[in-house]
Amino acid sequence: MVRAAKFGSGWESGPSYDQVRGSGLLSRSGRYGNIPLANWQKMENENRMVALMLEEPRAIDNAEEILSVEGLDMINVGTSDLTTNLDIPGETSDERVRDRIKKVRSIEKKYPGKFIKQANIDFLEALTDPEKTKEKIKEQLREGACIFNLTHDISILRIIIRKCKGLLDEAYSEFEEE
Repeated sequence: MVRAAKFGSGWESGPSYDQVRGSGLLSRSGRYGNIPLANWQKMENENRMVALMLEEPRAIDNAEEILSVEGLDMINVGTSDLTTNLDIPGETSDERVRDRIKKVRSIEKKYPGKFIKQANIDFLEALTDPEKTKEKIKEQLREGACIFNLTHDISILRIIIRKCKGLLDEAYSEFEEE
């Protein structure tokens, strides 16, 4: 988790595959295993991108210092984790979150292209209130969003849990009547 610009010796030159563990050889970039691992690692090191997520208020307080780090390609505000760290879980539209995004956006003007505005589309809301969702998307676009996440995991789990609970309640009631 990044909180300040000084977060590790040698980071400025970025991680490389001789420093970090793991590889994506079976990925598209590894031609699904058709590139020898050493060649893939060399290619990845030559073409790496260093991206950071700012997920804590303290990280946003230090955004200017973080953005100034040589070798950093982009940052993003991790709004879901930020809401948790602000004790307002999931409230990505809350003014405190929006103010922090605006703060990073204003600082980013000194470091053009480093801040990527990401927005979420709530799956459940999109199903139940598509017009509201469309308005939120347009608002996010006006604020500079260029990456949209479909927050399907939590929303789908909510639907499934509610359905299962309903089935459990029905089955239990029927069982008691037997």
